[in-house]
Amino acid sequence: MGKTSKREFEGESKFISRDMRHVILKVRILHYVAKHKTYAYSLIEKFDNPHMQMMLKKSGAALKNDIYNNMKSLERSGYIKSKTIVENRKMKVYYTITKKGKYADNQSKALFKNLIKELNDIMSD
Repeated sequence: MGKTSKREFEGESKFISRDMRHVILKVRILHYVAKHKTYAYSLIEKFDNPHMQMMLKKSGAALKNDIYNNMKSLERSGYIKSKTIVENRKMKVYYTITKKGKYADNQSKALFKNLIKELNDIMSD
């Protein structure tokens, strides 16, 4: 029997945790854009806090890159759309949610509510 790493002992597989963090970030971005017309930097300001850093295990430039990459992915998938606006002689790319994105936001909330209920049931056994 081989040695068990701390990560394996804590029940966290590198593959699963990375994927789950990306899903969580995408859902959070989608939900935020559903409520606010926003631009990427405002999301970075919103999500670069100790709570999100701990959950995503990233901060600073790595978190910034993940936010930008996930926003582009959500846009390519048709969940959000961008519009470039010139403000104070600077170009800003604003993002809004699409009809498909609203549906995905509602579905993801329902899915997570059900998962939380199932986890609560498991924990109470």
